[in-house]
Amino acid sequence: MILYTRLKCWWHARKDGRRNYPAVDDSVCPEFEGELHRACQQGLSTLAINWHEREKETEARFANASRACENTSRELDKAKQDRSSSEVALNQAEKLSQNLEHVSPGHATYLVLMGFLMLLELPLNSAVFEVFGRSTVETWIYALVPSAFIPILAHFIGQSLKRGLSHKTPLAMFLISTALLAGLFFVQAYVREKYFTGSGYQQVVGFTLNSRMVTLVFLFLTGVVAMASVWLSYNASPSDPGTFNKIRKMLNKAKRANRDSAKRMADTEKKYLIASAVLEKTKAERKHAFGKTLNEAERLKNIWANYVYYYRHIHMQNRKDNARPSCFNKEPQVELPDGLKAIEWHERTITTGARAEAGNFPARAVTLAGRR
Repeated sequence: MILYTRLKCWWHARKDGRRNYPAVDDSVCPEFEGELHRACQQGLSTLAINWHEREKETEARFANASRACENTSRELDKAKQDRSSSEVALNQAEKLSQNLEHVSPGHATYLVLMGFLMLLELPLNSAVFEVFGRSTVETWIYALVPSAFIPILAHFIGQSLKRGLSHKTPLAMFLISTALLAGLFFVQAYVREKYFTGSGYQQVVGFTLNSRMVTLVFLFLTGVVAMASVWLSYNASPSDPGTFNKIRKMLNKAKRANRDSAKRMADTEKKYLIASAVLEKTKAERKHAFGKTLNEAERLKNIWANYVYYYRHIHMQNRKDNARPSCFNKEPQVELPDGLKAIEWHERTITTGARAEAGNFPARAVTLAGRR
């Protein structure tokens, strides 16, 4: 194709030069230069059409990436606001908790210790009734009731003592719990003594056992468990449960919210970085494709410019009057097609969410100024 076009240039230049066409004072370019100009325009138009076909897909990807990046940017702003709010709430809760009454052991440790005391009481009770020959069901019923209720009643007694008996509610709770606990001790001691007396086990392994003494021993052990439960409850209970529980709940809620907001912000930042990378990649692809198209336009311009200059060179070698036409003093020019003449790049500014012009390709006229 290049050889063919160059031969045509040589042929037309030789023919036009021998007949001194165009005239010396002719300002209009010869017909063959017009043909070269139209061929160059056609090549640029084809290039613009091909670029626009590819640009449709790239522009769609760019628009999707811009929307995704803008959405994640808003999500990130919201996550940062939530994070900031959660930190403020946590600081406030921690300041309130600084003056909070200290209780020990903690709630979880207290429950474990009270459960241990319940289990400690259980074998003491079950062993007695099992020795006395009672059935398994009856043995466990008599063992479970005091094992469960003694620590529970001791809990209310210790809590009432911590709150102070000068108030009606703690005083009432203390009196009721103490009365129930005393009644439970009496019933438990009475049942143990009766079972022990009627069981025939006063003589065991050569020792004579006094039923009253055995009852007092078991009552003492149960009392130790009860006192230990009261002591634990007193130390683990706040003097103002309402205020204490309110501040503790506020602190725990603030800590959970702070952890959740930190995780949410980290996940959103990761999404934002991915969306930004996709946007930058798509933007780079668009700019690369457009730059490549402009370079190809420059290449086509130079090719056809060289044809024009070659035509003029051969023309002057064959011109009989050796006079250079005035139209040869003009540099041939080719306008870029409308599709390539003006392209403005608009990008979304991710950090502010506003649109900002990131690049601008102004309209230009391509001058066919190739090398002679």
